[in-house]
Amino acid sequence: EARKYYVMLKTLQEHQTQIESHIEEIDSRLAQLHEMTDAVQKSLELSEDSELLVPVSNGIFLPVKPSQLKRLLVNVGAGTVVPKTHEQAESLLKQQEEELLRTEKALNNNIAGM
Repeated sequence: EARKYYVMLKTLQEHQTQIESHIEEIDSRLAQLHEMTDAVQKSLELSEDSELLVPVSNGIFLPVKPSQLKRLLVNVGAGTVVPKTHEQAESLLKQQEEELLRTEKALNNNIAGM
């Protein structure tokens, strides 16, 4: 009988560890979304004579003028990139954030119910 409870406890602990790992991944993704949202918002605040350095690769940047930022190209999945306005891109990021927060809440509820 004690062995049965021990196995159940170990299984629950492993499950909790997996859930906590998923929560950490979500927190990391949320931080990335906040950085992306800030970058989109700040790109609207640039003066016309300023220059933005867009990373192309590790240590390689492409200089861009604010006039070239009228639209953003957004990866919507499956390798598909579509043009979006700044407002549309911000809305998409907000939707992703809300979805991640819902998932995180469900995972936290799952842990609390253990």
